[in-house]
Amino acid sequence: MLEKDQIINVLEDLDSGWPSDLWLYAANGTLYLMKNKSDGSRGILPNGGVDSTYIVETFINIECDGGDW
Repeated sequence: MLEKDQIINVLEDLDSGWPSDLWLYAANGTLYLMKNKSDGSRGILPNGGVDSTYIVETFINIECDGGDW
């Protein structure tokens, strides 16, 4: 298991080199790695939901909250 300082280092590395065609999405306590559509936009549905076609990976063991501050 990673220690807190190791996790922070990994996240800092990701932050400095994150690819522009990927993004993170949190919903219902699950974290998703998403890819952009071919036109570069995010796969958002008309109702505001996310198009699951663009899910690259699902991380069920990383607790998260998609709420706003």
